[in-house]
Amino acid sequence: MPGLPSNGAAGSRLQPTSAKQIAANQRNAQKSTGPRTPQGRVVSKLNALKHGILSKQVLVQGLILQESERELKALHGRFWEDLQPEGPLEEMLVDQIVTAHWRLWRALVAESAEIALSVGDATRDQNGRGAGLDR
Repeated sequence: MPGLPSNGAAGSRLQPTSAKQIAANQRNAQKSTGPRTPQGRVVSKLNALKHGILSKQVLVQGLILQESERELKALHGRFWEDLQPEGPLEEMLVDQIVTAHWRLWRALVAESAEIALSVGDATRDQNGRGAGLDR
């Protein structure tokens, strides 16, 4: 039974996937079972995470970056106290404000780190010495 059309080279016509190709794809899929241990699942969940701006998780708990749950809860408490939401709509809006604020802070930290790395690279010569500093 032919499958859905597959996209060939640019400009070529779409052709149905052959039964042989579908069988090969299914065999290969059996080899790719993903992470098997709880630790492997945690690691793979963070595979695509670079800066965390679009993370599904508000709080990033990676191998290197460990954001503080206590700080996030404290921030949430300060916004809750200041804005004093009434009803589910306002409560949802406070949650969204806190999430947006937290992610913006994360983006600023990532930006600062990237700038610091690039400035550090720019101030080194090809021998690893501070450029223009040993005169």
